[in-house]
Amino acid sequence: MNLLGHHRDAITALLINNIINFKEKEELLKYYELLENYTSDEDHQKKWHTEKINLKDIFLNLHVVQKSKNAGIDLPVLLQNNSATKTIMVCGMDPRSDQAEDTKVVFWAPFSIIKKPEQYIKSDKSNLAFFDVLTKSYNLYVTDIYKLFFRYNGKVSNTIREYTELKVHAEVLLEEIKIIKPEFIVTLGNASKDALNTILSKHDNSILNTINIDGATLINCNIEHHFKVINLPHISGLAIAAKKRLLDGKELIGKSSNEKLGNFVCNIVSKL
Repeated sequence: MNLLGHHRDAITALLINNIINFKEKEELLKYYELLENYTSDEDHQKKWHTEKINLKDIFLNLHVVQKSKNAGIDLPVLLQNNSATKTIMVCGMDPRSDQAEDTKVVFWAPFSIIKKPEQYIKSDKSNLAFFDVLTKSYNLYVTDIYKLFFRYNGKVSNTIREYTELKVHAEVLLEEIKIIKPEFIVTLGNASKDALNTILSKHDNSILNTINIDGATLINCNIEHHFKVINLPHISGLAIAAKKRLLDGKELIGKSSNEKLGNFVCNIVSKL
């Protein structure tokens, strides 16, 4: 399994040039290989770290990063469907990490999406229901707007302005869009929606207009190619009320709200 498909060289170069200060792409690809061969074995997971000093200077120059705890990066992944003709890019806000060693950064995958179905429990299992629906019909590229997560002085990184205002976040995300060329971008949660909309609104002529389909607002955008943005509630249990408001009254297949939310996206994409 190749978790970046034919975009491997472009995405690894993007990460090495902007996020991780590895000299060769092979240094980064070994972590992708760990993702591809994931097991829950403790010895296997001990290999998922790099030293914090390997972050790019744009991060290391910040005091909040230098003194941070629980640093982690979710590496973007592409789940390919060989029969699919469309690609959906799913944007979370940022990773979450419980990395215990202050001098290290742990690598993982967004929403634990690389686990086998039998390995999912609790929230991961609920998340899988959403992604599983989408991967049956589309290529799925899953990434975060803020690639690095950390905690500093009781705050999480997405609340620290000197970190969130770094231009690198927008630069990397815009380049991901140009590389992947998704027909649709799905944001999960208000924080992801607001961050993406801010990035797009600052990019000249990117937002063209908005349309409404089945109660969802879609933003028409253009960054070297045309795509639409669908803003959804987060798939976590904390957003159950927002999901209920969106899904109520709609006849959707699914045992759970996240499965129905996945089918809601599929219905919209199929109409466009």
